[in-house]
Amino acid sequence: MAKKKSTKKEDKKEKKEEVKEIITIKKNGKEQTKEFSGKTEKKHASKEEIKKQKKQLRSIFLFLGIFILIFAIVWLIGYGSSHFKYETLKFTKIKQGQLTFYQIPMITQYQGSKLTTVFYLRTNPEKLKEIPFEGEMNLRNNMILNVTTENLYCDGDWQIAIGNLMNLDIFNIQVSKNENASCGGNYMYVNIHEGNESKIEQYGEYCYNLYIANCEVLPVTEKFMVEAFVDLKEIADNYSWN
Repeated sequence: MAKKKSTKKEDKKEKKEEVKEIITIKKNGKEQTKEFSGKTEKKHASKEEIKKQKKQLRSIFLFLGIFILIFAIVWLIGYGSSHFKYETLKFTKIKQGQLTFYQIPMITQYQGSKLTTVFYLRTNPEKLKEIPFEGEMNLRNNMILNVTTENLYCDGDWQIAIGNLMNLDIFNIQVSKNENASCGGNYMYVNIHEGNESKIEQYGEYCYNLYIANCEVLPVTEKFMVEAFVDLKEIADNYSWN
């Protein structure tokens, strides 16, 4: 079948495109709209123009890529400086005035229902990792504190530390003092001493020595707490909630 030859007139039509323009005319205080139509020559970009456009697009994409990369790096640095991990626990750094706290949400239960309680510690979790814990954490519903010195007031940190430990009652762990108690009863027994090195050691199944050097009352007691938190989180994660 023979091909249909295009005429010059048809070729000329293909190179033109129809354009329309609507304008508003104000005459004698009244507005009228008029539509003008016509045809204009289609212009095809030259090779140089195409090359230039591609170069501009590459520059735009490169700029966007660098911008996104810088934004991601800044975000990661900011996120990393305010979020910390201690074993399975996740902390968030928050500022309240001149004070810095490390916030951690913990799952507890109240009358059989699931409840989230937020704890606020004062010690950077990275520093807590540096305090030795010799032994393992074994929890019981009663904890007896025994303090062997009166030299641990440390600008009020002692009261904060005791207040923190008392907050363990949300997990049904009752903290108290009993001068007649000793290691081996049906409770956790925690001795708090001054020491040459800040550390925690287990010396019985439910018995612990907390040694405090250089008034590091909060780091040592909060180290003890987060070790308890690790076990409590595992219990909550494996618990069959209603």
